[in-house]
Amino acid sequence: MAYFSRRRAFMLGVVLVVGAWFLLPTLCRAPVTPEGRVRAAVVEVADGLSAGDLGAALAPISRSYQDADGGDFATVRAILWRELQSRGPITVTLGPMEVDLAEDGSSAQASFVALLMDGLNVGALDIRADNADAWHFEVGLELEDDDEWRIVWHERRGVEPQDVFL
Repeated sequence: MAYFSRRRAFMLGVVLVVGAWFLLPTLCRAPVTPEGRVRAAVVEVADGLSAGDLGAALAPISRSYQDADGGDFATVRAILWRELQSRGPITVTLGPMEVDLAEDGSSAQASFVALLMDGLNVGALDIRADNADAWHFEVGLELEDDDEWRIVWHERRGVEPQDVFL
C-alpha cells in the first residue's frame, strides 16, 4: 500500500512540474507594451527576410502602405520578391530601435540601423557575406482595425557616423 501511494505522489509531482513548465511562462509574462508590439512588427519583417519567407516579411506591412517615393504595398512586395529570388535569404541584424508613440496611441515611428547581408553559410563555417548593406530606417506604423501594428511608410538612407557613434 505504501508503494502505491509513493507512485501516485510521484506521478502527481511529475504532472505538476510539467504543467508548471508550460503554464508559468505565460502566466508570469508581463503585458506587452505598445512599444514592444511596434518593435515586434519590425522584427517580424527582419525574421521573414532572414528565413527567406516573403509572406512572413509582408505580414506586418499594411495594404495601405504608401511611401514618399510613391511606392505602395505592391511595390514593396515586388522589391522583396526580387531580392529574395536573386539573393536568397537575407540575414538582417537590427541595431537599437527608438520608438515614438503618438499621444493618441494610434500611430508610431521607429528609428533604427539595419545590417543586411546575404551569402552567409554558417553551416559550412563560411561567415563572409557575398553582399552587405547598412541602412538607417525611419518606419511609420499605425494600429489597424485588427489591433495589429502595421508599417504604413518608411524612409531609408545609408548609415552615417552619427547613426553608429553616439
